[in-house]
Amino acid sequence: MNKKTILRHRHPHQHNDGTIHYDEHAHVDSDHKHKHRSYIIGCIHGLAGSGSLVVLTASTLSNIAMVLEFILIFGIGSLLGMTIISSIMGVPFVLTNKGARINKISRYVTGALSLAIGANIVYQVTNNLLF
Repeated sequence: MNKKTILRHRHPHQHNDGTIHYDEHAHVDSDHKHKHRSYIIGCIHGLAGSGSLVVLTASTLSNIAMVLEFILIFGIGSLLGMTIISSIMGVPFVLTNKGARINKISRYVTGALSLAIGANIVYQVTNNLLF
């Protein structure tokens, strides 16, 4: 079932006398969604994490052909790995999409586990630094 949303927004405009005002209106049956947001966040994560590892490893290679081959193989491997992991992580949400309660519970459990793992990592790092 495709839910339609009400999209409210404002448009500024200026008159000849310099007065600026905003007209607010709504599109009642708008299908406007920001599905590209996940893709952009994924691109940013991809750019942020592995660049230094690629440069470090590529600097140890002897010629430009090996460097280009390494970058190509690394890029393809990263792309495939992220695609597979994302697909596997999405399976429970697709399967529980019919049951909103199960989906909500699984999101809370996943969030709680993520927080617990993060807290454990912070504890271990600070414990090693202090003692």
